[in-house]
Amino acid sequence: FVLPDLDEVLRDIEENKSLSDSDKDHAKEAAYQDYGEKNESIHSVRKLLQAYSLYEKDVQYMIDDGKVVIVDEFTGRPQPGRRFADGLHQA
Repeated sequence: FVLPDLDEVLRDIEENKSLSDSDKDHAKEAAYQDYGEKNESIHSVRKLLQAYSLYEKDVQYMIDDGKVVIVDEFTGRPQPGRRFADGLHQA
C-alpha cells in the first residue's frame, strides 16, 4: 500500500537513455495506470476503515431489505433515499 511518487517515476523513465520514445510512452502509460489502481485501492481501504470504525449498525445506519438506510442522528428516524458520500455508502 505504498503510493509511488509519480513525478519521480516519470522522471526516471524520461532519463532512461536505453528506451526509445515509443517505449517511454508505453512506460509512462503503465506508470499512470499503476498509480491509478493503487490510489483507488488506498481510497477503498480508507473508506472501509472509516465505515468500520466510525459507524455503528442500528445507530448511524440500518439494513432494510438488504439496503443501507441512513438514520438521522437528531431524530433517530430512517431516511431512505439518502446516501453517504464518496464511497462510504458502499463500504
